[in-house]
Amino acid sequence: MKRRKMHKWNFTFAGIGGVIGMTIGQLLVGNLNFGGILGSLTALLLVVGIDVARMRFKKDKTPDFDERTVKNMLKFYAYAANIFIALLFIGLGIISFMNIESVAVFYLMIPFAVYFLLSGVGALIVSRK
Repeated sequence: MKRRKMHKWNFTFAGIGGVIGMTIGQLLVGNLNFGGILGSLTALLLVVGIDVARMRFKKDKTPDFDERTVKNMLKFYAYAANIFIALLFIGLGIISFMNIESVAVFYLMIPFAVYFLLSGVGALIVSRK
């Protein structure tokens, strides 16, 4: 039984072995590169996160979403998209009233990134209710 529990963490053990092997390999060569060690630690952190997420998945076959959850998510995305477009047009109107004739594309992409971030977090919240 204990072997089964440890079998679930194979990726984490491989990541730990990778970090140890990377560090020992750099020490044997004599050139300790902190960038390589930090990269291997980042990979280890990602692998541990994947293993923890895999452990938290549901084991039964019941569906995650029912009709109410789907309806709530559709309503959330409809409201979020309309509010975002309204705020974007208000912002562009304010910019045009300030006599700014050109806006860099980078500054136009920031609201889109914020919208995607907020709508994703909002969808997670709505789907859990």
